[in-house]
Amino acid sequence: MTKMQLRKQAISQRVHLPVAEISEAICAQLSQWEPFQTAEQVLFYHPFRGEVDLRPLWRSFSAKKWFLPVLFPEHSSYNNAKRISESCSNSMGMHFRRADSDQDLKPGQYGIYEPDWNAEPWTPSLKAESRALILIPGVAFDPQGYRLGYGKGYYDRFLGDSSIRKGLSDLVGVTFSNLIVPNVLPEKWDVPMTHLMTELGVTLPQDVRPSGYIEGDSED
Repeated sequence: MTKMQLRKQAISQRVHLPVAEISEAICAQLSQWEPFQTAEQVLFYHPFRGEVDLRPLWRSFSAKKWFLPVLFPEHSSYNNAKRISESCSNSMGMHFRRADSDQDLKPGQYGIYEPDWNAEPWTPSLKAESRALILIPGVAFDPQGYRLGYGKGYYDRFLGDSSIRKGLSDLVGVTFSNLIVPNVLPEKWDVPMTHLMTELGVTLPQDVRPSGYIEGDSED
């Protein structure tokens, strides 16, 4: 099976899942997990096409600083875009901006809700107590912690930036338990998750490359 076929199959399977019910269970698991409880900054995402919905956590733990993805603006109306692009090697990709409520979001590229580009940016910190927890969606994951996305490469580039990676504590892949598949065909630049979180709880990925490991073009 190719990555395209695997992606199509997983998305089709997700359509038939009780997303709201499972999302609630995953939020409950995360709320009881110590790394989440102690994190002062959390990077997460707005659900898209049936992804796990973590917004109840966002609303319940308002004392934390929450940041959501925003894609690099394609239009020149953003006055500070050039300044930011010159200061970050992930400049033309995905960035994270602070959002405290749904009112801070608006539809962005691909119809995914995101904060305003000019909102407070997340800045990586090398101080252990200031490193952020990141909750990462995916179409599917494998037991080694590798992720299959939609094929645009945004998370590949974001996590592949060493300066960004040093500012993150745990990389948590958030998914439905039946979308952890034997092998997502990871490639040489893929960064594995440090944890996988499902409705059944958190697991530590196996520290090995699956037998189907390949090298090729980046897909996200």
